[in-house]
Amino acid sequence: MNKYIPTANTTDAENNFKDRYLSYLECYVYHAPLKDETIARFRRFNAFVQATGFDEYLVDAPSNHDEISDLVTQTDHTSRWFLDKVPFFMTEPYSPKMKNIHGLVYFVVPQNIAPYCGGFCTHKNCDARTESILYTKAVYSRHLKEVEKRLISAVSNMPKWNSVTKKEREEARKRATAFRCRNA
Repeated sequence: MNKYIPTANTTDAENNFKDRYLSYLECYVYHAPLKDETIARFRRFNAFVQATGFDEYLVDAPSNHDEISDLVTQTDHTSRWFLDKVPFFMTEPYSPKMKNIHGLVYFVVPQNIAPYCGGFCTHKNCDARTESILYTKAVYSRHLKEVEKRLISAVSNMPKWNSVTKKEREEARKRATAFRCRNA
Protein backbone atom coordinates (compact mmCIF):
# COMPACT_ATOMS: atom_id res chain seq x y z
CA MET A 1 0.00 0.00 0.00
CA ASN A 2 1.30 3.40 -0.94
CA LYS A 3 1.47 6.15 1.65
CA TYR A 4 -1.51 8.51 1.87
CA ILE A 5 -0.70 11.89 0.35
CA PRO A 6 -3.68 14.21 -0.08
CA THR A 7 -3.66 16.39 -3.19
CA ALA A 8 -5.72 19.31 -4.41
CA ASN A 9 -7.83 16.79 -6.35
CA THR A 10 -8.53 14.48 -3.40
CA THR A 11 -12.27 14.09 -2.98
CA ASP A 12 -14.14 14.07 0.33
CA ALA A 13 -14.91 10.37 -0.17
CA GLU A 14 -11.20 9.61 -0.53
CA ASN A 15 -10.37 11.69 2.55
CA ASN A 16 -12.84 9.62 4.60
CA PHE A 17 -10.54 6.62 4.26
CA LYS A 18 -7.28 6.43 6.18
CA ASP A 19 -5.49 4.89 3.24
CA ARG A 20 -5.88 5.45 -0.44
CA TYR A 21 -3.93 4.58 -3.50
CA LEU A 22 -1.60 7.21 -4.86
CA SER A 23 -2.87 8.72 -8.07
CA TYR A 24 -1.33 7.75 -11.37
CA LEU A 25 0.45 11.10 -11.57
CA GLU A 26 1.76 10.79 -8.02
CA CYS A 27 3.18 7.35 -8.75
CA TYR A 28 4.58 7.75 -12.23
CA VAL A 29 5.09 11.45 -13.02
CA TYR A 30 5.58 13.73 -10.02
CA HIS A 31 8.64 11.86 -8.69
CA ALA A 32 10.72 13.22 -11.61
CA PRO A 33 8.65 15.96 -13.26
CA LEU A 34 11.46 17.36 -15.42
CA LYS A 35 12.63 14.17 -17.11
CA ASP A 36 11.61 13.75 -20.75
CA GLU A 37 10.19 10.34 -19.85
CA THR A 38 7.74 11.77 -17.33
CA ILE A 39 6.96 14.85 -19.42
CA ALA A 40 5.86 12.55 -22.27
CA ARG A 41 4.01 10.36 -19.75
CA PHE A 42 2.14 13.40 -18.42
CA ARG A 43 0.98 14.25 -21.97
CA ARG A 44 -0.09 10.66 -22.70
CA PHE A 45 -1.85 10.31 -19.34
CA ASN A 46 -3.90 13.49 -19.86
CA ALA A 47 -4.79 12.47 -23.42
CA PHE A 48 -5.77 8.99 -22.17
CA VAL A 49 -8.07 10.40 -19.47
CA GLN A 50 -9.60 12.98 -21.80
CA ALA A 51 -10.24 10.42 -24.55
CA THR A 52 -11.72 7.76 -22.29
CA GLY A 53 -13.71 9.98 -19.96
CA PHE A 54 -12.43 7.86 -17.07
CA ASP A 55 -12.39 8.83 -13.40
CA GLU A 56 -9.50 7.36 -11.43
CA TYR A 57 -10.50 5.24 -8.42
CA LEU A 58 -8.14 5.82 -5.51
CA VAL A 59 -9.97 4.55 -2.44
CA ASP A 60 -8.38 1.52 -0.80
CA ALA A 61 -11.63 -0.27 -0.07
CA PRO A 62 -13.35 -3.31 -1.57
CA SER A 63 -14.71 -2.50 -5.03
CA ASN A 64 -15.81 -3.98 -8.33
CA HIS A 65 -12.22 -3.53 -9.48
CA ASP A 66 -11.12 -6.35 -7.17
CA GLU A 67 -13.16 -8.87 -9.15
CA ILE A 68 -11.13 -7.85 -12.22
CA SER A 69 -7.68 -7.38 -10.68
CA ASP A 70 -7.88 -10.70 -8.81
CA LEU A 71 -8.11 -12.51 -12.17
CA VAL A 72 -5.21 -10.66 -13.82
CA THR A 73 -2.04 -12.49 -12.85
CA GLN A 74 0.56 -10.29 -14.52
CA THR A 75 0.33 -6.86 -12.96
CA ASP A 76 2.67 -3.90 -12.97
CA HIS A 77 1.97 -0.16 -12.92
CA THR A 78 -1.69 -0.80 -12.12
CA SER A 79 -4.53 1.68 -11.97
CA ARG A 80 -8.29 1.51 -11.41
CA TRP A 81 -10.84 3.51 -13.36
CA PHE A 82 -14.57 4.12 -13.68
CA LEU A 83 -16.57 5.12 -16.73
CA ASP A 84 -19.82 6.11 -15.05
CA LYS A 85 -20.27 3.02 -12.85
CA VAL A 86 -18.37 0.56 -15.07
CA PRO A 87 -15.07 -0.56 -13.51
CA PHE A 88 -11.88 -0.83 -15.55
CA PHE A 89 -8.49 -2.12 -14.44
CA MET A 90 -5.28 -1.29 -16.27
CA THR A 91 -1.93 -3.01 -15.94
CA GLU A 92 1.18 -1.91 -17.79
CA PRO A 93 3.68 -4.78 -17.57
CA TYR A 94 6.96 -5.34 -19.30
CA SER A 95 6.71 -8.33 -21.67
CA PRO A 96 3.07 -9.25 -21.04
CA LYS A 97 2.38 -12.93 -21.57
CA MET A 98 -1.28 -13.61 -20.84
CA LYS A 99 -4.16 -11.39 -21.91
CA ASN A 100 -7.10 -13.72 -22.50
CA ILE A 101 -8.73 -14.31 -19.14
CA HIS A 102 -12.06 -16.07 -18.71
CA GLY A 103 -14.78 -13.59 -17.76
CA LEU A 104 -12.81 -10.52 -18.82
CA VAL A 105 -12.34 -8.56 -22.03
CA TYR A 106 -9.32 -6.42 -22.79
CA PHE A 107 -7.89 -3.82 -25.10
CA VAL A 108 -4.22 -2.97 -25.64
CA VAL A 109 -3.97 0.82 -25.61
CA PRO A 110 -2.01 2.26 -28.57
CA GLN A 111 1.42 3.34 -27.33
CA ASN A 112 1.13 6.98 -28.46
CA ILE A 113 -1.68 7.43 -25.91
CA ALA A 114 -0.72 4.68 -23.42
CA PRO A 115 0.14 6.36 -20.13
CA TYR A 116 3.21 4.47 -18.85
CA CYS A 117 5.34 3.35 -21.83
CA GLY A 118 8.31 2.04 -19.84
CA GLY A 119 11.76 1.69 -21.30
CA PHE A 120 11.96 5.27 -22.52
CA CYS A 121 14.29 5.94 -25.41
CA THR A 122 14.73 8.93 -27.66
CA HIS A 123 15.28 7.10 -30.94
CA LYS A 124 12.53 7.82 -33.46
CA ASN A 125 11.72 4.19 -34.24
CA CYS A 126 11.92 2.52 -30.84
CA ASP A 127 8.87 0.99 -29.20
CA ALA A 128 7.84 1.23 -25.57
CA ARG A 129 8.83 -1.82 -23.53
CA THR A 130 5.50 -1.99 -21.70
CA GLU A 131 1.97 -2.54 -22.94
CA SER A 132 -1.01 -0.81 -21.38
CA ILE A 133 -3.73 -3.45 -21.11
CA LEU A 134 -7.18 -2.26 -20.14
CA TYR A 135 -9.51 -4.91 -18.67
CA THR A 136 -13.14 -5.00 -17.68
CA LYS A 137 -15.73 -7.72 -17.09
CA ALA A 138 -17.07 -9.42 -20.21
CA VAL A 139 -20.58 -8.16 -19.41
CA TYR A 140 -19.23 -4.64 -20.04
CA SER A 141 -17.70 -5.45 -23.43
CA ARG A 142 -19.78 -2.80 -25.22
CA HIS A 143 -18.33 -0.16 -22.87
CA LEU A 144 -14.83 -1.35 -23.65
CA LYS A 145 -15.60 -1.14 -27.38
CA GLU A 146 -16.69 2.47 -26.90
CA VAL A 147 -13.49 3.30 -25.00
CA GLU A 148 -11.49 1.55 -27.72
CA LYS A 149 -13.12 3.73 -30.40
CA ARG A 150 -12.39 6.89 -28.41
CA LEU A 151 -8.73 5.96 -27.92
CA ILE A 152 -8.20 5.01 -31.56
CA SER A 153 -9.78 8.29 -32.65
CA ALA A 154 -7.66 10.33 -30.20
CA VAL A 155 -4.37 8.60 -31.04
CA SER A 156 -4.53 9.87 -34.62
CA ASN A 157 -3.76 13.37 -33.28
CA MET A 158 -1.03 12.30 -30.86
CA PRO A 159 2.70 12.78 -31.36
CA LYS A 160 5.07 9.81 -31.15
CA TRP A 161 5.00 8.29 -27.66
CA ASN A 162 8.56 9.32 -26.81
CA SER A 163 8.64 12.84 -28.28
CA VAL A 164 8.89 15.92 -26.07
CA THR A 165 8.73 19.50 -27.27
CA LYS A 166 10.43 22.58 -25.88
CA LYS A 167 6.99 23.92 -24.91
CA GLU A 168 6.22 20.73 -22.94
CA ARG A 169 9.53 21.08 -21.06
CA GLU A 170 8.68 24.71 -20.19
CA GLU A 171 5.22 23.67 -18.96
CA ALA A 172 6.80 20.91 -16.87
CA ARG A 173 9.13 23.43 -15.20
CA LYS A 174 6.12 25.62 -14.34
CA ARG A 175 4.21 22.62 -12.91
CA ALA A 176 7.23 21.55 -10.85
CA THR A 177 7.71 25.08 -9.48
CA ALA A 178 4.02 25.39 -8.60
CA PHE A 179 4.06 21.94 -6.96
CA ARG A 180 7.13 22.83 -4.84
CA CYS A 181 5.56 26.15 -3.78
CA ARG A 182 2.27 24.51 -2.89
CA ASN A 183 4.00 21.87 -0.75
CA ALA A 184 6.56 24.17 0.93
